[in-house]
Amino acid sequence: MKRRTIMKSVVYYFTGTGNSLVAARDIANALKAELFPIPVEVKKDKIQTDAQKIVIVFPVYAWGPPVIVREFVKKIEEVANKKIFVVTTFGGSAGATVDFIEKDLSEKGGTVFSNYGIRMADNCITLFNGSTEEKLKPIFESYVDRIDLIIKGIADDLPVHEKGGFFSRVVLSSIVYRFFLAGLPNMDKKFYSEEKCTKCGICSKICPVGNIDLVDGRPVWKGSCEQCMACIQWCPAEAIQHGKKTVKRRRYRHPDVKISDMIKHAGN
Repeated sequence: MKRRTIMKSVVYYFTGTGNSLVAARDIANALKAELFPIPVEVKKDKIQTDAQKIVIVFPVYAWGPPVIVREFVKKIEEVANKKIFVVTTFGGSAGATVDFIEKDLSEKGGTVFSNYGIRMADNCITLFNGSTEEKLKPIFESYVDRIDLIIKGIADDLPVHEKGGFFSRVVLSSIVYRFFLAGLPNMDKKFYSEEKCTKCGICSKICPVGNIDLVDGRPVWKGSCEQCMACIQWCPAEAIQHGKKTVKRRRYRHPDVKISDMIKHAGN
């Protein structure tokens, strides 16, 4: 019997509330791969790896990829000789998210070898209330089988190409995502901290793009927000709000992720 060659693998991830970190960590452990946070790697001029298999895990924002993820993808060297796997996490659907990554890779001679999506808890608190424990339970339970299937697919080099429905791909990704990108520079203007802010500085430490300065111990946003929601979701005092609509909304952080993990993710 011909023995299968085990390809060296590497996993890169971006996360706001921990969903994508949990998936990336599980994949990396199963593949015995190194695990790197995208906010740290993207600061490099070029991203080089001798791994033949690259796994990129990240959340879907407005039916498209986060800006920082696209910046990261464009910096990966020698993609033409790599097998690239994309794993997205989302509360609704991925839409045409992978198509944007495919386009960015194609400009460098690369392609998405395989892609998967994982339904996780929605964390966009500016639009939705956080899920109750009752609603989270089946999501976490279904994750177990889903991540096992994904790990097997990646390990076996299966060329899987999952696509969202026509409406999410053609309408939502084409229109909503483009409006999202256009409005991104102004989206952090509604963030503010209430008087109950303890001046712990965690919001600044976990921001993946260094968009939060502390003035007299309180957060000030600088207009380069990724809309990852890390600051508002991880604030221990729940003192950060986005307008008035988030005041009474439940927060969400993945239960298997710690603040220290998020600080490491941001490179602090």
